[in-house]
Amino acid sequence: VMYMPWMVLPVKRTRQTGFLFPTVSSSERDGFGINLPFFLNLSPSSDLTVYPEYLSDRGLLTGLEFRYVRDQNSKGMLIGNYLNDDLSDPAETEYYHDGNYTHTNTDRYWLRGKADHDFAGWITRLDLDIVSDRDYLSEFNTGLTGFNTSKDRFLDIYGRGFQNKTEDERINTLRVLKSWQDMSLEGELLGVNDVRLDKSNPTPLWKLPSFKHTGLLPVGDTRLNFDWDADYVNYWRENGAGANRFDVFPRVSMPVPLSDYLESTANVGVRDTMYLIQEYGESDWKGDETENRFLLDMEGEVGTTLMRDFGMASNDLHAWRHTFRPYVNYRYIPDVNQQSLPQFDSVDEITDMNLVSYGLDNFFKLGGTKKDTVYDRDLGYIKIKQGYDLRSEQSDIPWTPFDIKVGYLPLQQLRLLYKTEVDAYGEGFLTHSVEGAYLNSRGDLLATDYRYDKPNDTDSISVNTRVNLFYNLLVAYSIDRSISGSTTVEENIAVIYKPSCWSVELSANSTPGDQKFMVTFRLANIGNPLGLDLPGI
Repeated sequence: VMYMPWMVLPVKRTRQTGFLFPTVSSSERDGFGINLPFFLNLSPSSDLTVYPEYLSDRGLLTGLEFRYVRDQNSKGMLIGNYLNDDLSDPAETEYYHDGNYTHTNTDRYWLRGKADHDFAGWITRLDLDIVSDRDYLSEFNTGLTGFNTSKDRFLDIYGRGFQNKTEDERINTLRVLKSWQDMSLEGELLGVNDVRLDKSNPTPLWKLPSFKHTGLLPVGDTRLNFDWDADYVNYWRENGAGANRFDVFPRVSMPVPLSDYLESTANVGVRDTMYLIQEYGESDWKGDETENRFLLDMEGEVGTTLMRDFGMASNDLHAWRHTFRPYVNYRYIPDVNQQSLPQFDSVDEITDMNLVSYGLDNFFKLGGTKKDTVYDRDLGYIKIKQGYDLRSEQSDIPWTPFDIKVGYLPLQQLRLLYKTEVDAYGEGFLTHSVEGAYLNSRGDLLATDYRYDKPNDTDSISVNTRVNLFYNLLVAYSIDRSISGSTTVEENIAVIYKPSCWSVELSANSTPGDQKFMVTFRLANIGNPLGLDLPGI
């Protein structure tokens, strides 16, 4: 197809410096594109990959990826992309109109990375997510360094991905955790990459730093337990009110021996929150420099557990167990004036509470012996909860909505989850959430997620499926659609040929304002520490 006088392709099973297979694309918005990655094997535990991607209507989108591994629990990966964008010109009215874009900057980039390190009992987690503008992640969401692939790779390797690509306040954190037998200490630095269109005051809050100490200790030979949360955070922001906040919340809990058939617990705590308020930049804070809040928090619960087995476990037979736990809970927090406090997070506005609630929890398990194999697994659950508000201002509508959760696992490979809230005064369903996932031994996948939230005007559905056909051929399809807005947020379809050590993928991606087609070649086990496959393999 194209003559090259000299080229190295790493086709051995060992890690080797050389070019990786290219990705070719054609887009209504970006034009023709080609990405020819070059892998550089720095050492047995580190490597560097360059992703030079040329887009005919936009310019050169350069990517650079660095990875290293010290051991199974200590590794890191950092990826950066940069583009001097030829389309970021207000004169490109069709481009801005079709995609509903708002940025005007030509220098566009995305820096992301994660690092995990464990040393001497200390656990550290670093998460970076810095982007040039609010449109970048929605535009560049496909390809070897796109948002979708990056999110899946980091989620697979590190167990955590990134915020939704539409979030305008991107969180960056460094966390350090030390745990002992009965207590833990966590420190955190948090910064915010603010790409809001309207950067009005106050600006986002940073934590520079925060510390949290928690613990649980038995009180002598008694049945009492003493536990606590002690937090300190220095809230900083470019414009607005910040503070040094100290929050101490000690509690005492104990079982209450009412009867042999009742499980009863009671706990009482006091919460003291102190503020040293500071003003930064353009601030409209009109309160005092110091504030303090003191709260009482009491809670008690009485319940019982009933169990029954249905059927006999024997060869080729199975039994299922029903566990039923009704309970009654009471929670009390007095009404304290908090209007003079700054509002940083949920700690700063704890609403008063005088609530009695009841719950009916049902758990189902399946067990027995089948073909000389003993098995025992969860079959599902049904949870129902509702509360009665004793506060006088709620006397006209004291009943809270019914909170219902249902889980059903008919097969080990199939999971169905349903959550809803139903108004107690005839307003019907307030929220729906349906999640389903099926994955079999062949690798066939079907996952769906439907969400309806009447108070927040949310109504959306997403579907993701993958089917293995024959002769190493598989197809994949996904769609994310806003039902309330009658718009398709993103749609993907792919046909993949995947023998044992390489693959070729033909895919199409559709987003508002763009339709893209891609051909991607991949080699397995090339440039991947600890035997991790390349994205999509």
